[in-house]
Order: sequence, then C-alpha cells, then structure tokens
Amino acid sequence: EERQVTKRTTLTYDYTATPEVMRLVKDFDLTITDQRFSEDCFIEAEFRLAVEVALFDKIRFVQQTGSKIVASDPQ
Repeated sequence: EERQVTKRTTLTYDYTATPEVMRLVKDFDLTITDQRFSEDCFIEAEFRLAVEVALFDKIRFVQQTGSKIVASDPQ
C-alpha cells in the first residue's frame, strides 16, 4: 500500500465563509481532524502534499474575493 505524504493546516474563518471552506474540503479531499462551529469557526485538516500549492492558491483566491478565511502555515 502506497502511503500518502500529508501536511496539516488550520483554517480559521467567519461562519459566513462556511460554504467556501466546505468546498475546499471537498475539492482538495481534506481530512478533517478537528473542528468547531460558532461565530468564529475552525477546521484542522490534513491534505496530500501533492495538492499543497493548488490548495493555498485557492485559499488566497477566496480571501481576495472577500471571504474571511485564515490558514495556518502547513506543517
């Protein structure tokens, strides 16, 4: 079995940005390892190393369109 190399990030976001965050989870096949939903929400997720550049490009794009999403540096 081939093991995927993964990294982890935390997305902190305004509740109104939930649809965009859920789309990131679906489009980039993120594995949610922890989450909280309230006025300020967060998701801790793992992602495949192969999608890192595209994922963070997409996060920057949704930030520029006004979504209040902050991503921690990948680890």
